[in-house]
Amino acid sequence: MTPARVRGGFGTYFVDGFHEDHWITEYLLPDGSWRLVDPQVLHPAYGDLGFDPLDVPRDRFLVAGEAWRACRAGAADPQTFGLWSVESLRGMWFVRDSLVLDLACRGGVETLPRGRRRLYTEPRLAPPREILARSPGLGPRRVTLAQR
Repeated sequence: MTPARVRGGFGTYFVDGFHEDHWITEYLLPDGSWRLVDPQVLHPAYGDLGFDPLDVPRDRFLVAGEAWRACRAGAADPQTFGLWSVESLRGMWFVRDSLVLDLACRGGVETLPRGRRRLYTEPRLAPPREILARSPGLGPRRVTLAQR
């Protein structure tokens, strides 16, 4: 089994010059290093991003802690972090909130990104009992989810 975790942060590959709020996966390599994977952009609709989505460069996806450090040091403008399409959802407060959520994930509490908790109660959006998991290390396999 390959250890993996959810990571919150900001992708620079959606809108030029902007750090779009995004969530990806990070998994442990046999040498002990971690690799970022973005399965969303594997879809052909995203075209060629200039990198392998199964090995996202750390300068193309900033985990929330790195974004926080860059903004605090003045190396990045906080107004370029958040949701490009919603001007009120940008800034240092957004970076801070992403940092808290990412830290929770690192601590073993994988939260839903902001504002989506209400989806837990929507029966039409409930996940199926069995899913097909696609792992870079293990390949596709069927997984039975625990019932809530």
